[in-house]
Amino acid sequence: MSEPQSTAGTHGPRPAYVELVLDAATKQYGSARSRFTAVDAVTATFTSDQTVGVVGESGSGKSTLAKMLVGFETPNGGRVTFNGESVAQVVKSRSGRMDFRRAVQFIGQDTTSSFDPRRRLDDSVLLPLRTLLGLSDGEARARMAETLDALRLPVALASRYPFEVSGGQRQRFAIARGLVVRPRILVCDEVVSALDVSVQGAILNLIKDYCEQHSAGLIFVSHGLPATGFVAQELLVMYHGRMVERGPSAQVFADPQHAYTRSLLNAYRGEPTLEPVGDDDLDPALTVAS
Repeated sequence: MSEPQSTAGTHGPRPAYVELVLDAATKQYGSARSRFTAVDAVTATFTSDQTVGVVGESGSGKSTLAKMLVGFETPNGGRVTFNGESVAQVVKSRSGRMDFRRAVQFIGQDTTSSFDPRRRLDDSVLLPLRTLLGLSDGEARARMAETLDALRLPVALASRYPFEVSGGQRQRFAIARGLVVRPRILVCDEVVSALDVSVQGAILNLIKDYCEQHSAGLIFVSHGLPATGFVAQELLVMYHGRMVERGPSAQVFADPQHAYTRSLLNAYRGEPTLEPVGDDDLDPALTVAS
């Protein structure tokens, strides 16, 4: 997917570099009597020149971490910053929110609620091109058609409503809506889980190619180790809300340092889990900050 030929009418320059930082970020839910800590004092940096996979079982905090990074959730403790500024403050103003959405796009798993059922799919995909980039109708439709073609979606489907396409097609439209603005960092939360196995490989290749061709960063949240290892140069492992390991994907696969990481890899390989993974493995000395 190439850059548009015309830059007239755009609402702001494409940032050269983007940095998202979790600084001892904590997210808790519930009341004082019954409180659940989804993310527990995680410190980590993500940039537009990194592709990072965030892995862990259900309830490990990986999706909450992703939502804090894009401002959908606000930490109870610590902070999340975008190029040094608090994300919570940046998105309070319309101009700041638009700058942030041009730079960072989120693609989630739940496509049923992420699309307005009263809008046709093309309206939803074209809207960010018009509001965030200021493209003309012709430029926006050309960009949409190019993106849909890369996702193997017939342009004719875009005239339908969300409930008139399959779940897999709707997920690909959600990916298209995120990619059309050419974000500097793409945050993906279980984006291929609803797709047929026959389509997953093509989508993973597209996401990987996009990041390489557009020098974009990727935060790929998934419980699927093979898919995550394929698209991400680094792996970040979440366990009970904490980051217990981070390193180059090849290194983590070959020589995992934490017992929980070894358990994940053993489960994927079909090997028995020989090491217990309990609360002792969550000693702060074992967690990683990067």
